[in-house]
Amino acid sequence: MRFFIPVFRSLNPFLAVSALILGLPLKHKAQSHYTRQYISVAGKKMSFTSFGLANRRSGEPVVVFEAGFGVTGALDFTRLYPGLSNSAAGIGYDRNGEGESDEDSTIVTDNDIVLRLHLLLKKVHVPPPYLLVGHSMGGAYIRLFTSMYPNEVAGLLFIDAADFMLTDQQDEQIKILSKTGQGSKAWVVPAMDAQARDTTLSPRIRHRSDRLANFFRNGDFWKLYCSLPPLPDIPVGVLAAYHKPVDSSSTNAGVVARLRAGEHFYMENFTELIRNNHNSFVMLLPHYSHSIHTQDPELVVTVIKRLLHSLAKAKDLKK
Repeated sequence: MRFFIPVFRSLNPFLAVSALILGLPLKHKAQSHYTRQYISVAGKKMSFTSFGLANRRSGEPVVVFEAGFGVTGALDFTRLYPGLSNSAAGIGYDRNGEGESDEDSTIVTDNDIVLRLHLLLKKVHVPPPYLLVGHSMGGAYIRLFTSMYPNEVAGLLFIDAADFMLTDQQDEQIKILSKTGQGSKAWVVPAMDAQARDTTLSPRIRHRSDRLANFFRNGDFWKLYCSLPPLPDIPVGVLAAYHKPVDSSSTNAGVVARLRAGEHFYMENFTELIRNNHNSFVMLLPHYSHSIHTQDPELVVTVIKRLLHSLAKAKDLKK
């Protein structure tokens, strides 16, 4: 049984938070098969899956899915496709070096990733507006996409996104609160460097790990995202796994403490991100896993439909 308390914020000093209290897990329908398609973008093969594009009407938002780090985005969201295909159009893709998309060593920065997605959408003839859906590191990429192409983005959904807004001051507090002397930022570079040096891994995995390590090394990642202009006033949803299940028997207690300490700042930062956005919300999902869209696709489909409804309603009001 699920209890859902929706509370949407408008222009007021506080962010309303929607709470979801879990009961029994839901059973999911069998995943439908969506055939990969391929296209050459900037001289490199890229893989994608889609639904409803042929029936999309002019001006309707298309849902664009951006996967997390190291994830095959063309397949990662296909559990959501059946629930959306009757009312929307969408596309998910493999970034260069992921899944079945060719490696491209010229992609170095996050800006390069966003530029490549934008070019892919043009090549596939998927014009804006876009409702961008980003999971984990994909949340950072859709935030950057919105900054680079603000007039093309109609709405956003962050699915347990990486906290790309974490400040140095907050990280120092995490060190204190977790009693470990290590903040949330410290582990990224050595972890990625270790993967980049691991000769047992494929060249593409080593390359993407090296790229990420170099971008995080001098704090460039947070410098970029903390310098972005405010979001335009578009509907934004934030799904946040809260108190994620952790196997304490196999996980260092300090890591668990650091994760718990970082949750406060995570909510603070995403609250601030959408403070001035109408029809926007944060939904706390106690004890959900990081991959909310695979654990509970029905929930994510419902949230995407809610955002699309907000966009349609706003369009009708402008007529």
